[in-house]
Formats: sequence, structure tokens, C-alpha cells
Amino acid sequence: MTDGRAAEHGDERPGRKPVHNGVTADLPRFAIRIVAAIALFGLAWLLWRLHDVLLLLFAAVLIAVILHAAAGAIRRFLPIPEGAALALAGILILAFASFSAAIFGREVSRQLSSLGDILPGALEALRDWIGADRAQALQDQLMPSGTTLAGWAEQVFAISTGVLSALVLAIVGGVYLAANPDLYRRGALRLLPRGARPAVRDFFDHTGIAMKRWLFARLSAMLVIGVITYAGLTVIGVPSALALGLIAGILEFVPFAGPILAAVPALLLALTVGHSTFFLTAGLYLGIQQIEGNLLTPLFLKQAVDLPPAVTLFTLFIFGAMFGVVGVLLAGPLTVVAYIAVRSLWMERALEEDVTYAAEED
Repeated sequence: MTDGRAAEHGDERPGRKPVHNGVTADLPRFAIRIVAAIALFGLAWLLWRLHDVLLLLFAAVLIAVILHAAAGAIRRFLPIPEGAALALAGILILAFASFSAAIFGREVSRQLSSLGDILPGALEALRDWIGADRAQALQDQLMPSGTTLAGWAEQVFAISTGVLSALVLAIVGGVYLAANPDLYRRGALRLLPRGARPAVRDFFDHTGIAMKRWLFARLSAMLVIGVITYAGLTVIGVPSALALGLIAGILEFVPFAGPILAAVPALLLALTVGHSTFFLTAGLYLGIQQIEGNLLTPLFLKQAVDLPPAVTLFTLFIFGAMFGVVGVLLAGPLTVVAYIAVRSLWMERALEEDVTYAAEED
């Protein structure tokens, strides 16, 4: 009798759902989860398809960080508004670039042109020194099958042109971002749920400080490496020392891979002078690497972001495999952002660990 009444009235005792409505009640939740999963998958696919645009946006953010860091340095000495400091920072950077181009531009252009003329002869000298079979094996390893030296050079030129075009767009975008960064920051935070905004806001703050310190440290290292390379190659007697020093300074921005790539043209040119010059040049670049790894990195970069060397090395390969040449060029700052994200959003917020940031210790 009791079971019949329960069946008749649907058993509506508190804490127990009607049996005939159980599946129907769970359908909306299940459908919402399916739709959310599809939306997340679609968003991930869209972001992957637009990764070139996102990398360009990240480069624009780097330009904005540089402008703000320069403006902050100016405001320490001149009591002027932030907008005026940004404008003055941009003018000073352009003036410095123009002044450098006026003094060194013609000589660098001449040496770069000379570098292009000498390299084929340097390759022939390398072939004669190590043997035609070994040289061909080395060429097969460095170049895909069927690729000629001229074709490889054309590919390098095309990549360089694309990078320069992206750099121009990044500079323009960086100027816009630097003009009103709070507008874009607030807009990005409003896209997030209210509960997630404080954590992401703290992540933005920590990342901004770390990126300013990291960029200053990296630019300082680039300057030191470029000057040391130029002076050393000049003493040794390697042709186009100024151009090679400029290449070494620029490629210092790319961790690990940059210094190795910078040594290749210098070693080839040194080989045209003589074997002793080749070995002296190899010793010079090896010594510069030791100075960079044991002196400059602990002195500059450790104060900005205490990144383990293994993390930097593996992220270089990861970003290079994912995004190609642009990923390699931006591997350093991308690693800084990822490292701060792990410490700020995961360790500090999710795990509730006590986290210290090297850029904020002083």
C-alpha cells in the first residue's frame, strides 16, 4: 500500500528526485557542457590559426614595454606628464637610431655588402680545407635535398623581409598600445569572469615589471656582446668586423641559438684569412660565450627573472617548433611570460604557495 501511494504521487519526499524526471533534469546540464567543450575547442583552433597575428600583437606589447620603460627613466629626472614622457622617449629613440645610422650606417652597409661577396669564397675555402665529401655531407645536413646555396639565400632574404615588415607593424602597434595601455588592460580584464580578474590583474602587474627588467638586461647584454665582438675581430684581423659585431649584438637577443648563428659567418670569413685566424676567431667566440653565460647572464638577467637555463633551452625548441623563425626570435620574452604565468596563476593562486619574484626583490 505504501509503495502504491509512493508510485501514485511520484515519491516526492525531500531530497529525492522523481524517477521519471531524472534523465530529463540532467539533459540541460549535459547539453551545456557539450556546448562549452565545443566552444573551447573552437576557440583553441581559432587562436592556433591566428597565431601569427597573436605573435605580432605580442611583439607590439614588447615595443610598448620598451617605450614605457624609457618614459619611466625620463620621468625620474624630469617632472613631466606621462604622455609627454612617452613622446619624448619616442623622439629620443628615433634620434638615437638616426644618429647611429648616420655614423655607422654607410660603413655597416658597405661591410654587409662585402660580407655577401666574400662568403661564397669562404665556402669554397671551407670545402678545400675539410674536403669535398665532408663539405657536401655538411651541406646536405643543413639544407634540404635539392636546395642550392642561391635558393637558400633567397629563402633567408624572404624570411628577413617578412620579419622586417612585421617589425614595422609591431612598432606602429606598440606606439598605439603605449599611448593608452590602461584602456587595453581594462578591456582584456572585462572579457574574463569577475572572480578571475584579481588573479589576472596581479599576473599583468608581475609580468610588466619582469618584462621591463628582462628587456633592459637583454639590451645591455646585446650592447656588451656587440662591442666585445667588434673589438676582438678587429684585433684578430677578420674582415667586416663592424658588421659581424652588429650581427652578434642583434642575435644575442635570441638565447642559445643566436650566438651560434652569429659565429658562423665570422668563422667563414676568418677561414679566408688563414687557419690561425680561424682558430683565433673560434676561441674569441667561445670566450665571449663564457663571458655571456658566466658573467653577463648572472649579472643582468638573474636580477630580472630567475629563469633556469634548462627551461630557456627547451622553450626555445618548443616555440621554434610551434611558430617557426618568429617563435625563435620571441622565445626569450615568451618564456618570461610563461614562467610568470606559472608562478603567479598556478603556484601562488591555485596552490597557495609563497612565491617571490626576482624582479621585485629590490
